[in-house]
Amino acid sequence: MFTLNTVLSILQAPILYDENAVFFIDFDGKVNKAHSFGEVLKNSHNTIKMERMENFSRAMNEECLALAKKYNHTEGPITCHLFYAKKGSPSFKPHTDPFDVVIYCCEGTKTIEMNGIMHDINVGEYFHIPSGTLHQAFNNSEALTLSFAFEDYMENRI
Repeated sequence: MFTLNTVLSILQAPILYDENAVFFIDFDGKVNKAHSFGEVLKNSHNTIKMERMENFSRAMNEECLALAKKYNHTEGPITCHLFYAKKGSPSFKPHTDPFDVVIYCCEGTKTIEMNGIMHDINVGEYFHIPSGTLHQAFNNSEALTLSFAFEDYMENRI
């Protein structure tokens, strides 16, 4: 789906920063907005996060639609965030998500701890995290992953 070279090209596009779509996760587990490619390079030891990939890529939009069909998700959109992490880069602290999430590994290996069990997600593999499940990602190796959130419509949350 994506390669690191593709991501590096995409990250140079000013529109991503104009659309507030690029962030980095620091060693405190906090998400910080990136304002330019230079800032991304300066923070390359952190995990890079690109939000709303379904809006920037026709292929990602089509993958979201395919996942909706596969998982019979009819109550809202599926959003896609891209994460790139070098070995040892920080991640979010243990957390839950209000929606089901599916992680897909494009390059490298991503490690997820869920319910006290470590799971390695390798290239080409999908990993399902049910909503409300405590989990945490670890960057034991370099990895490029996609995170698909099975959201519901805003009106359902009111």
